[in-house]
Amino acid sequence: MLMPNDSDRNLCHRFARAHARIRKGLLGCLGVVTAIWVSHPNECARGTDAPPDPVLGLLLQKGMITEDEAAHVKAQMDAMRTNEAAAYPPPPESQWKISPGIKDIEIFGDIRLRFEDREARDTSGGNILLQRYRYSLRFGLRGDAFDDFYYGFRLDTSSNPRSSMVTFGTSSSGTPYQGPFGKSNGGIDVGQAYLGWKPETWLDVTAGKMPNPLFTSSMVWSGSINPEGLAEHLKHRVGEADLFVNFGQFVYQDVNPVETPPRLFQQPGQLLRRQSGLPDGLSGGRGLPLHQKIGPQGGPGYL
Repeated sequence: MLMPNDSDRNLCHRFARAHARIRKGLLGCLGVVTAIWVSHPNECARGTDAPPDPVLGLLLQKGMITEDEAAHVKAQMDAMRTNEAAAYPPPPESQWKISPGIKDIEIFGDIRLRFEDREARDTSGGNILLQRYRYSLRFGLRGDAFDDFYYGFRLDTSSNPRSSMVTFGTSSSGTPYQGPFGKSNGGIDVGQAYLGWKPETWLDVTAGKMPNPLFTSSMVWSGSINPEGLAEHLKHRVGEADLFVNFGQFVYQDVNPVETPPRLFQQPGQLLRRQSGLPDGLSGGRGLPLHQKIGPQGGPGYL
């Protein structure tokens, strides 16, 4: 009987350690393959007729695992993927039903709070001091519809055509007066309600109560005004410059019928405005306004 010497013992120990490292590496590779298969099932599994996973194929080619072990790992990964799919069911169908004529919907608006401190003096030493807290809420929907149409709708807290601000503390609680914190001053008013059509990049037509379509500045008009009527915007690019012209036919005042036939009704007052200009890098545009007021002469809608 041969007794192993120290050299043989050392060789056996080195072989055992190498075998342990190989086995540990094999288990690590199988863990990596499992993680890849679970996290990317579409890439790793293409059906029963699909070729084997490339990582498993590489391990088989290197002789690190047997075909039985590869099949066992694949079965485990299939089971894990099935369990994961069952644990995360598809999300429920949305309860919102939107007309097929609407392509998209955007919610927009703002909430504002401010404090105003105003004072006016005259030459005789008299003065008027106004201090008040104010709030504003605007909420709306807008988006694109079918056949190059678009739409918009907005609610405001004030009926003032120039501002949606409401003053705190000015509301009464009815008659007789029931105390502070009333709700009569704040309201829900239609600030915008319009439809638009933009069949080409150079043509844009809007009808209804619309955002101000004219070029505005601190001296000419106001972005808070929402005119009612019809507006057309035409644009043409020449080199680096955009030439544009804005037309607006706005209903300024509705005058109710005041006479019987033969004249059945009076013509509503209208405000016609034509604006054109060449935009620049500072103000964004220059306008040449032309105003004409049309209405029954002598009536409340005539200037």
